[in-house]
Amino acid sequence: MLARKIYLYAFFILMSFCLLFVGCSQDVMKECQNKISDERVSYFEGETENYYVSFSSGMRESPYLLNGKSEEKVEFGVVTIKPKGEFKTEKLTYSVCSDNDEYSGEFEQSPFDDSYAGDINKKIDDNSVLVIKINNGSGEEIAEMENITSTFKVNSQKALKIALDELGERYNKLRENDFEIHIKIVSDITNKVEEKYYLVSFLGADGKSINIIVNPKTGECEIKNI
Repeated sequence: MLARKIYLYAFFILMSFCLLFVGCSQDVMKECQNKISDERVSYFEGETENYYVSFSSGMRESPYLLNGKSEEKVEFGVVTIKPKGEFKTEKLTYSVCSDNDEYSGEFEQSPFDDSYAGDINKKIDDNSVLVIKINNGSGEEIAEMENITSTFKVNSQKALKIALDELGERYNKLRENDFEIHIKIVSDITNKVEEKYYLVSFLGADGKSINIIVNPKTGECEIKNI
């Protein structure tokens, strides 16, 4: 009888500790929600005869400023294409067809490489059927998009939780000053590198950052600079 009482006492002490730990973790996660400036929640890929195509969407701050603070957020849905070869055109347009909705616009060339992008200002859920039409003035090409994030075992919020676990006590040091959080999906649109990763960045107002890369299929931290 005494042994049973001791066992029950130890069990309740352990459960109280676990609940306390979970409660603290939930408080930190809740606090971090107000720090997120950019969160990619869905990612699709596809291609046509002449283009590699990707689409990512979620919520991000507007205006988009890397200043350590998270301001008001808006929905975004960015379609990106990369030509498979050289081409010339004065106008390159897109139509994003999601379920029964269609969003159209004109691509803008990236200042960094030979890709083109357009934002439909709309978040598209993982369970959506997505088709993207591309027109360079000489004809339309259609990409039936494959949902990539639906194959992940880890979503953007879980990736954040994993990154916070990696930070450990460093989080208390980080929160002494203003900081913002970016949760992005790192990928190669041409699929020469097939692996996709979450990049969770904690950016301070002083310009310093902590970056943690999470494997979305295993939940493991691949790389971190802390």
